[in-house]
Amino acid sequence: MRLVSFFLVFISTFFLSTGYAEAVLPEMKLRQPNWRPQILESYPNGNPQKVLFLEPISSEETQPVKQVVFFPDGRVKAEMDVILIPALKEGERPSLVAHGGAIQFHQSGALSKAATFEQGRLNGEVKTYYPDGGQESIQYFVHGMRDGKTLSYFQNGALKEEGFYSGGKLEGVFISYFEDGEKASEVPYKNGLPHGTVFEWHPDGKGLMSAKVYVDGILSGDGTNPAVMKYGADLALTEVQDFRSGKPYGVHLKYFENGKPKYRMNYLSGMREGDEQFFNETGERIGGGKFIKGTPIGEHLLRYPNGNLQKRAVYTSGGELKEPICEYYPNGQIKQKYSLASGDYHGLFESWYENGCSQKTCTFVNGLLEGEVIVWFENGVVKEKGTYHDNKKEGTVEEFYEDGTLRFKGNFAKGVKDGEFIDWFQNGNKRILEHFKLGKREGKLQEWMEDGSLVFDAFYQEDRPHETLRAWYNGGQLRQCTEFNEGKRNGLEKKFYENGQLQSIALFANDLLEGKYESFYVDGSPKAFLEYENGVPVGEHREYYPPQEAGEAGQIARVYHYFEGNLHGRMEFYHSNGTLGGVIHYEHGALEGDKKQWDETGQLLEEAFYVKGRLEGRYFKMNEQGEDVITTYKNNLREGPHVVMYPPNENGAKVKHMEAIFKNDLLEGEMREYAPSGTKLASTFYKNGLKEGRATLYSPDGLLMMTVDFLADHKEGLAKSYFPNGKIHKTVPFQNDLKEGEEKTFFDDGSVASIYSYCQDKLHGICKEWNMEGYLTFEGEYVEGKKHGKFNKYHEDGTPKLLQTFVMDKRIGDKKNFAKK
Repeated sequence: MRLVSFFLVFISTFFLSTGYAEAVLPEMKLRQPNWRPQILESYPNGNPQKVLFLEPISSEETQPVKQVVFFPDGRVKAEMDVILIPALKEGERPSLVAHGGAIQFHQSGALSKAATFEQGRLNGEVKTYYPDGGQESIQYFVHGMRDGKTLSYFQNGALKEEGFYSGGKLEGVFISYFEDGEKASEVPYKNGLPHGTVFEWHPDGKGLMSAKVYVDGILSGDGTNPAVMKYGADLALTEVQDFRSGKPYGVHLKYFENGKPKYRMNYLSGMREGDEQFFNETGERIGGGKFIKGTPIGEHLLRYPNGNLQKRAVYTSGGELKEPICEYYPNGQIKQKYSLASGDYHGLFESWYENGCSQKTCTFVNGLLEGEVIVWFENGVVKEKGTYHDNKKEGTVEEFYEDGTLRFKGNFAKGVKDGEFIDWFQNGNKRILEHFKLGKREGKLQEWMEDGSLVFDAFYQEDRPHETLRAWYNGGQLRQCTEFNEGKRNGLEKKFYENGQLQSIALFANDLLEGKYESFYVDGSPKAFLEYENGVPVGEHREYYPPQEAGEAGQIARVYHYFEGNLHGRMEFYHSNGTLGGVIHYEHGALEGDKKQWDETGQLLEEAFYVKGRLEGRYFKMNEQGEDVITTYKNNLREGPHVVMYPPNENGAKVKHMEAIFKNDLLEGEMREYAPSGTKLASTFYKNGLKEGRATLYSPDGLLMMTVDFLADHKEGLAKSYFPNGKIHKTVPFQNDLKEGEEKTFFDDGSVASIYSYCQDKLHGICKEWNMEGYLTFEGEYVEGKKHGKFNKYHEDGTPKLLQTFVMDKRIGDKKNFAKK
């Protein structure tokens, strides 16, 4: 249980009755000293990767409460509150799912995501952030489905997108923006599908780019407005096309910016029908052809504006090509020559550069490459050649540089690498040599720099490294040397910095660390000395600060011991200035004995005592506000007094801030809060961890401010707030935490200032307000939280100012305004 100042109870009761406070981060459970960490996954260096925290629910039982994921360097990557959901079927295991707050971080430590879950499903607000801390997006979820507004932003903070979801589907207008704030698009949605007119705009404020009409996600005109209209600069129409139920309908037109027609085609039953026509900017026809029920018939031509042929195809009456299609450059040189079958390339395909030299030649069978493929550079030199079968490379494939020098050579079998593969630099030196067997590496893998110096050398067996792997820096300095056996590290591994300094040395057996592991900083100073048996940490482990952080080399950061993979014995932490930062004792992985932490000046920050991993006796911690928090534990459960002390005042004295009593980890009896002067501020009574009875708030001067009664942790009865003179300021009736009845406010002379009627926490009935002279200034009628009936305002002398009538939150009739006489 997290103790919260009772001030918040009153603020919620009296001042947050209406409106809401937007959460910045999800509320998360604070890690407690009696939670037991359980390491689920670890990195090869021994650092924890995933840790589950267990909280006690009795002296013997625990339950999962939080999961934390770390980066390899120990920084937090993600943290989320969790819950264990029982198995739904016999034989299944319970499921650990997110429940409550969840946050994620960038590698830099900046927040990347904040969300709230309910039994494994997103629920509530989800925010994401850029690495620089700027807002990236805001979304809302209800029971795992997006519900509510959605917003995204550019990195400069400008709005990028905004929309609304209902039940997991987009609903209403979804708007996208350019980075300068101008609209990019506007899409109306209905039940998750575009429905209505979709607008797109040109960037840089150049006007509307297109308007498209959708009906239930399908392009469809309405008989008056075509389904698609596109525009150029200054709203010049460039294209018009209509659709019916997603099929093209009627005449499809395109225009030049001068308004002249560019293209014309008629559609019937969704298929092209009649003459397809192409025009130049002067209005002359430069191409076209005939379609019958979507099938091309006869000769189809397209010419460039200069009159030269651009494309020619000739079809039979059945729509089959009589001869290959030919495409040409503006100078009349042939560009491509090919045939189609059912829309796919079929037969010989040839292409040429504009200078007449061949560019590519190959053969297709029903859209799939088959046989030899040759590609040339524009100077006539072969660029690539190889053979295909069923669209897959087969046999030797070669690639060349533009001067004819061989660039690559390799062999394929049914599209996968098989045999020797070699890459060359343009100077003729090898770049990569590797061997494959049916897609898997088999044999030598070597890489070189352009000057011929070797940078990588390894041997692979069945796609796994085997024997010695070596890597070098560009200058020839050894970077890594590792022994492998059938894909697993087996033997010595050494890594080096570019200056030749040893970075780390380790021994592996069957891919597990074995024996001493030593690592060093780039200047040769120690970084870590660790020890392992069969990949399990054992013995003494030492870690050191970087010299630039500590100001000197060899400054110890922490010393800890392992026995059979579990922390065992004394663990010490040090600050970068050399002062002792903490001491913890473990016994076979469980905390045992003293635990103490200090700041760099020697100020005690935390002190605890553990027995077999369980907190026992006095627990002390200094919180972020510098307050002393003292709690008593028995068998890992809070039992006895809990006290919070303010930081020392100007006289060096510590004044009590809060005091309470726990029984079996639950609050029991009175919890009292005090001001720094020692004056009592709040009193709250608890029974079995639940608020029970009257809670009272006082001013810093000790005057009564507010009272509210609780029954089983729910507000019940009449809550009251008071003026400094002791007279009642406000009364709020509650039933089971909900407002029920008349909420009243008073002036300090005791006269009524307002009456608001509630039913199950919603405004219901007549509501009135008066001024100090006793004149009515407002009256309104509500039904279940909605304005229903009269809703009037009055001048200070009681004469009408505004008269209006509502029915279920909608105004009906005229709104009548009256000037003050």
